[in-house]
Amino acid sequence: MWRILYVPLFFTLFSCFLPAQAQEPFMRHLTDEIGLPSMEVYSLMPDKDGYIWIGHSRGLSRYDGRIFKSFTNQLQRGSSLSDMKQATDGKIWLRNFIGQLFYFEQDSLHLFEPWDEYYIKGFPAFEIANEKLWIAERAGKLFIYDLQNNQWEAVLDSNDFQSDYYSVRAFGDKVLTFNDQLMIIDSSFMVSSVVEGENILDKEWYKGFSFNKINNDTTLVFSNSTKKVYFLDEELKINSHPANEVIDLSDHHIIGVNYLAEKLWIYTYDGLWVLEEGVDGWTVMYHLLEGRSVSQVSHDFEGNIWISTLQDGIYMIPKMEIKFMKTNQSSAGSKISKLLPISDEELWIGHASGEISVYDLKTSRLKSPLYSSNIRKEVEAMIYDSVNQRIYLCINGLHVLDRKGKLLYKDSYNRSFKTFVIQNDRLYFTSSYSFGYYELSDIDRSIRTGAELEEKVVEIKLQRCKALYYDEERDGLWVGFTDGLLFYGADEEFHLRDAQDKKVYVNDITIIEGEVYAASSQYGLIKIVDKSFEAVLSDQETFENKILFHLCQSDQKLWMNTGKGVLAKDLNSGKISLLTKEDGLISEDIYDIAVFDRSIWIATSKGLTYFPETINTFNQTPPKIIIESVEINNDVLPFQSNFLLKNDQNNLRINFRSINFKSKGNHQFQYRLLGLDTTYYKTSGDTDYARFLGLPPGKYTFEVFSVNEDNVMSENSEQLSFEIKKAWYQQSFVHLGAMLIFLSLIYGGFQLRLKSIKRQDQLKESLKTYQLMAIRSQMNPHFIFNVLNSIQEFILLNEKRQASHYLGRFSELIRRILQMSREEKVSLEEEILALKNYLELEALRFGDSFTFDINIDDSIDCESVLIPSMIIQPFVENAIKHGLLHKENDRKLVINFLSQAEKEYLICKIDDNGIGREASYAINQHRNKSHQSFAVNANKSRLDLINNNQKKPIGVHFEDKYDNNKESLGTTVRLNIPIEQ
Repeated sequence: MWRILYVPLFFTLFSCFLPAQAQEPFMRHLTDEIGLPSMEVYSLMPDKDGYIWIGHSRGLSRYDGRIFKSFTNQLQRGSSLSDMKQATDGKIWLRNFIGQLFYFEQDSLHLFEPWDEYYIKGFPAFEIANEKLWIAERAGKLFIYDLQNNQWEAVLDSNDFQSDYYSVRAFGDKVLTFNDQLMIIDSSFMVSSVVEGENILDKEWYKGFSFNKINNDTTLVFSNSTKKVYFLDEELKINSHPANEVIDLSDHHIIGVNYLAEKLWIYTYDGLWVLEEGVDGWTVMYHLLEGRSVSQVSHDFEGNIWISTLQDGIYMIPKMEIKFMKTNQSSAGSKISKLLPISDEELWIGHASGEISVYDLKTSRLKSPLYSSNIRKEVEAMIYDSVNQRIYLCINGLHVLDRKGKLLYKDSYNRSFKTFVIQNDRLYFTSSYSFGYYELSDIDRSIRTGAELEEKVVEIKLQRCKALYYDEERDGLWVGFTDGLLFYGADEEFHLRDAQDKKVYVNDITIIEGEVYAASSQYGLIKIVDKSFEAVLSDQETFENKILFHLCQSDQKLWMNTGKGVLAKDLNSGKISLLTKEDGLISEDIYDIAVFDRSIWIATSKGLTYFPETINTFNQTPPKIIIESVEINNDVLPFQSNFLLKNDQNNLRINFRSINFKSKGNHQFQYRLLGLDTTYYKTSGDTDYARFLGLPPGKYTFEVFSVNEDNVMSENSEQLSFEIKKAWYQQSFVHLGAMLIFLSLIYGGFQLRLKSIKRQDQLKESLKTYQLMAIRSQMNPHFIFNVLNSIQEFILLNEKRQASHYLGRFSELIRRILQMSREEKVSLEEEILALKNYLELEALRFGDSFTFDINIDDSIDCESVLIPSMIIQPFVENAIKHGLLHKENDRKLVINFLSQAEKEYLICKIDDNGIGREASYAINQHRNKSHQSFAVNANKSRLDLINNNQKKPIGVHFEDKYDNNKESLGTTVRLNIPIEQ
């Protein structure tokens, strides 16, 4: 009996007394998976440029929000580095666990060698104050090094204080150091003791005493002997901190304390306690990272809180206002599927496990689970019936609960409801395959009798639905079907369509002050006016794919799930803002949005997130921009504000960095190079350099801005000026001399050109002269007399047809010759026709003793090939006159036109079986010189003139043919004529 009572009693006690601290701020986890070199982190420090410096087990790293850059020194005897401090000159000082001191300058880690000769043992503490380096050494001495003069200024021995030095910290213009007692050292090295305040309760406070954080007004210190936190006031009195009254750290080892964002942070080997001072005093807000050793807490210029751990890397809190709630739903993971505020004090939470939790605002406690369906299927829809004090929900079917979570009715018919609306005593629903309703009276009857509701369901339309909302002004329902948005009213029914008469698809609907807003799949957020709509978000305000899923109203803000975060639109000012994981959302995989207790609650796949509805999601902190280095002709040089370069040092790559941690690399750069162009060029955050090649001599100023994820630009540009000097040959006197030489060359060239033009004119006149001479050769008196004599003979023999035929051929030849004489170039076809005409008339003279044949290769296009006019006929005439004329019979002449393989030359072979050139020469020797071939001489001169004016000359080759007895068989003439088309 006792066991039966014990189990529910224990469950009730456990559920009712879940801790109020179940909610905590979201923390982004930085691990080795994103580039952190070591998960064992000892210290963090933001520098004046905005970088986060990280001391860890593998050395030193610098983080700009996107890239971890690591630094080492080859003289390091221990890889672990910690305890970083920045001096006024920008140097960053740090130490390792071997006792070596280092400083970072000009992108390199340097060993502070003057300390090596004094170091004896232990883990020295150091401080940078008053332009001096203070080093407390475990052997009992305090060393002071002047950083301006680079020399040791003083050494204080612990015998003066009967104590070794374990810590040293600056306090205004003084320095504090202590172990068994706390001492003050002024600028003249005078020593005095710190006075205990009246509220010091435990006189053993000084044992295990350590410093952590120093402000201008107070210095926070702690003691691991008393497990308490103390502070130094302006009068240098040590006092117990009021936080000791509300937190018991007796079982914990304190690693450090800090005061950030108006909160006290105490970090131990068992996590981080965060305390806040209110009207009623200090209270413990959170115990974060339980079971982890927190080594340091710091914050950056954007207000992010950074937490380093000794085993688990780094955590970063983007916004303290954004919290997530632990719902203890281990059975089905952390996924929250549905949210339902049913009053000002209760928020019902539907889980993916089919369970219901309730958050009670009065007690700030979570009742979990209030109801479990034992069906491992998520809660898909919930609505509150305020009249009947019931909750209708869908977990693979309809479930009806009372306010205490008692099951009143459960539908055995499996049905997947997406949304509910209660109106006119009906429970309207959308489901995976229909839109319909139940009568509330039927639900009442089923609750009383246990009768099934399935036969009472009314299905209005059998189609899958996503959204449902009641429009009181129109007295109808807006239903988001998979084939578009439908208004379903008593007197009208219509589909919403766009300007192209296409249906509009929506995922959610809400009404604000009578205006209907919908989350569209095509146009983002739309406002429905009459039977049309208008887009509410501009192109500049829209998001990557324009798809919206859930809508929720708070005052005059409309909150939307974009799939990439939560978008807020102020319907009065029109201002828009976006909240993402970078701002503190635990996940961007969002399933529902609700307004509860003046906060926005987000149901995600990783749990429940909430934040004040007044939250400022706009990152108005300007990012920082740094020029890291300059590469000149691939040589990397440290950044400096001015460079003077030689003329050949004109290939530059300028490397820069944007420092911003909220954007997580989602930033841009804008840069320009004055002296080259005034236009700003934009690049993504991944392209963190600008390259300029082959710059001309001149003065240049490069300036670059960084723009964060909310388009806030860095306050100032980072600038780099440089000058590229002119080469000796680019000087003015060199240019003047070159100009004079150039003008002289132009004048000389002009004179040469005039001479060339005159010479060309003379060549053209000579060419025309020899062309006319070639015509005369074809029209010489002997040829004309012989042709006319042959025609006369046909007439005397009364062979009129023959006479008429040859007379026509003769006149055609004369016409062709006169026509071709006007052209420098003619087609091969015209040249062959003229040759045929001429040879037919020559054959008339010789009768049957003379035959000729003209052969043309098939690959030659006679119409398109151009050659000099009448260039072949003189060689044909020469073959007849000197080779065939002196032969008594069987005179043969063959002309072959061939194409070279490369088709660059036309080859013309003129082959005769005459007496040969040797015999012809002997005959001509007995003749008068005036009888020599006029046509050949004229053509030779003409060939010389043509070849003088073109790149490819016309080649002529003579070949004498002989038989085995050395008797002449005739002559072959080969002409190589360049082809022109």
